[in-house]
Amino acid sequence: MSQLEKLTLSLYVDGRTSFIDGTHLNNDIISKMPYLHRFNFDIVTEIVIISNEYLPTSDDVRRPLIEKGYNVDCYVDYLGTERGRCHIYSVSSTMERMHVITNKFPDGIFMNVRIVYVSDSMHSIEYDFFVRISQAFPLLKHLTVLSTVNQQKSTNELDGHEQTFSIIEYSHLMTLDLISSHIDYAKQYLLKTSLPRLSTLARFVPDQNKEVYTI
Repeated sequence: MSQLEKLTLSLYVDGRTSFIDGTHLNNDIISKMPYLHRFNFDIVTEIVIISNEYLPTSDDVRRPLIEKGYNVDCYVDYLGTERGRCHIYSVSSTMERMHVITNKFPDGIFMNVRIVYVSDSMHSIEYDFFVRISQAFPLLKHLTVLSTVNQQKSTNELDGHEQTFSIIEYSHLMTLDLISSHIDYAKQYLLKTSLPRLSTLARFVPDQNKEVYTI
């Protein structure tokens, strides 16, 4: 492994007492691979039980790698002061799939990503976030939305500025999975979204207790 020149790492880890951050990646991987010149990664540390009083910020997580010249970004979610979630990733990643993202996902453009999962169990996912997703992943083909929290602002309550640009376009989206989502998100995509290539829509119908697929 010490002779490795290229490495792509996709990890989803839970049950730790600390985030997998820039310091971990530098100490456990980069410093032990002197020939490594291409390192792409997408890492989520989920349900972390924070064991100290200091809560790391996004800047704390990414700074060690940025100082070494890596183009990375991250965001951190906290549930109170004891549980947290961290997502750190290569901005120039060549991977086609990105781990579950939340409302805190920052801006960026990812031309290679084709599959995205959006999930937030604590907060509603609003119109402006879906706009950002369409812009961040212009070639997205498969999208799954996981949220049972209703939207704070319905598709009929957008303000003047939002109404002007209310139709969101996902030019390449083929599969949309809303099975585990509030009905508001189905309305968002059926009423305020242009999906010219959509071939499969999955939505859970409570009264029928089954999944319905429309092609």
